[in-house]
Amino acid sequence: MSYKRIVPCLFLWQGKAVRWFDDMDVLSEDAVALAKHYSDKGADELLVFDLSDSDDEHEEAIDLMRRINRVIRIPMVAGGNIRR
Repeated sequence: MSYKRIVPCLFLWQGKAVRWFDDMDVLSEDAVALAKHYSDKGADELLVFDLSDSDDEHEEAIDLMRRINRVIRIPMVAGGNIRR
């Protein structure tokens, strides 16, 4: 069976959701609320991409991904600067 899936993507940089890899305009200061919005509005999955540069930012992104995972009801796929 073939069907279309809606998979929004959150690009995380410095604890915020930004537009794209090379466009750091902030979409939302609250990435958790944005992820919940996508989940509540019918997304099939959520892709979360870590754009962090440093180990400290990476730890913050991991914490943010954990918080996102607690509030959404859809599968989440993490990518980007995942080191562990």
